[in-house]
Amino acid sequence: MQAVQQQQVKVNINTASAAELAMSLTGVGQRRAEAIIALREQLGGFTDANQLMQVKGIGPRLIELNKERIEL
Repeated sequence: MQAVQQQQVKVNINTASAAELAMSLTGVGQRRAEAIIALREQLGGFTDANQLMQVKGIGPRLIELNKERIEL
């Protein structure tokens, strides 16, 4: 039996809706996705994925888990 390779879905954290963020990012649910959008609006957009760590509950480990999925 051949292993099926899971394709990484990319998500643009500057344009994605809360639902898209919650579906695409590991460890991000609806509440955290809404907090990401609130921070995005406060900052006027993200310039670096590490800015996500300003959201409560998001740390280096979560950024590392999702680094292949995050687009700016």
